[in-house]
Amino acid sequence: KNNLKFFYLSIIILISNLIWFFYSPAYRFGIFYNLNFFIILLMPFWIKIYKTDLSYIKKCAKILLIVATIFFSYKNFNRYEWYLTKYDNVWPPFINDKLILK
Repeated sequence: KNNLKFFYLSIIILISNLIWFFYSPAYRFGIFYNLNFFIILLMPFWIKIYKTDLSYIKKCAKILLIVATIFFSYKNFNRYEWYLTKYDNVWPPFINDKLILK
């Protein structure tokens, strides 16, 4: 009975993802469907891993945290360089809360 509920929930989330993907691909509107889809889809695998080896989860979390930190730091430092070359300042020019484009 629980497997049937899980199956119905997965189908609803999958259909919602497809509707979002084809009709409104703005990321901010579809993030809820994507997050639910991945959580529901991957939850059985993580539960199995958690029951067998907790150190593996800690190792994966550390690696993901390090990769994410490096990636987002790199992206942000590149943004500073881009603003410096485009606006001659590390911050874009704002006047009265509006961006002044060059």
